[in-house]
Amino acid sequence: MTHKGTVTLETERLILRRFATDDAGAMFRNWANQNLNIAKYLDWNGSTFSTIDNWVAAYEKADSYNWTIVLKDLGEPIGYINAHDIDDLRNMLEIGYAIGEKYWHKGIVTEAARRVVAFFFEEVKVNRIAAKHNSTNPRSGGVMLNVGMSFEGIQRQASQTGCDVHNYAILAEDYFIQDEKCSSAVSDEYAYRLAVPSDASELLKLNDLFNGEGCNSLTAIETSLKNNTQEIVCVSGDGDTLIGFCCGQIFKSMCYDVNYGEITELFIVESHRRQGIASRLMAFIEAEFRNQGINRFQLFTGRENKIGQTFYNKQGYQATTEIVFRKRPQNGGQKND
Repeated sequence: MTHKGTVTLETERLILRRFATDDAGAMFRNWANQNLNIAKYLDWNGSTFSTIDNWVAAYEKADSYNWTIVLKDLGEPIGYINAHDIDDLRNMLEIGYAIGEKYWHKGIVTEAARRVVAFFFEEVKVNRIAAKHNSTNPRSGGVMLNVGMSFEGIQRQASQTGCDVHNYAILAEDYFIQDEKCSSAVSDEYAYRLAVPSDASELLKLNDLFNGEGCNSLTAIETSLKNNTQEIVCVSGDGDTLIGFCCGQIFKSMCYDVNYGEITELFIVESHRRQGIASRLMAFIEAEFRNQGINRFQLFTGRENKIGQTFYNKQGYQATTEIVFRKRPQNGGQKND
């Protein structure tokens, strides 16, 4: 590795810079306060002031990498992203990150992580970058997928709190091949994450395009996102504007000793198709199933949907000889298919 230290990096919305002692107030307000929801995802010890003092002192070393994430429009730190477990012999390191809850679901961490990953591969010449998250914080895995990492497995009860730890990584060869193939792909500009109730109006627009207007209501979608724990809904978009979604159900039966994750819906708006977005949504939802201990996946598609069949084959799915029978509604009930 060619160590550069914590140099200032910039993205469209962010400045990644060294911490300063006067950042303590913003740090406490935005993410280090134990009363905030984010605290349950962090292994945090010591006071904000002593922590920052230690970080500032560590900048004297060339292999110290610890950025505060500054939102340009706000002008103050809203989180951090750093590198740790740096192994020069094996040419690898691990990254970690956190931002305040009010800035979640806006693609900010993904934007910061992409810039840091590029810095490490292109300038520091790292060969392997890893990351991990507790099983109680699956959205963090979405960031790892967004920057091109692959899911590598689960360490059971390996966190300080006793929960499982999910591991991801990306190699330099993955990064540069990905960069060569997708340098102009629109999919790199979008975040991939779990849907939240505030996405209901955007999802209704997409569902109207997918299934036809009037197929569902805003209230029903919002209620489902809040209460349907059996379903996973993943979305892709830029901030609050969505361009695609993927839905999955957990399929359980007393007849079998394994559970399945079933992909039930996948839709990308026409203007954004053939850009890798569907593949990333599929990878994201599969990772979410794995977070729940499910490692087998299935889906159904139309017999005449040749384009869809080709796509699913490329994602590793194989056709079976099963035939689906569906009973039509009776007594004048409206069918929804």
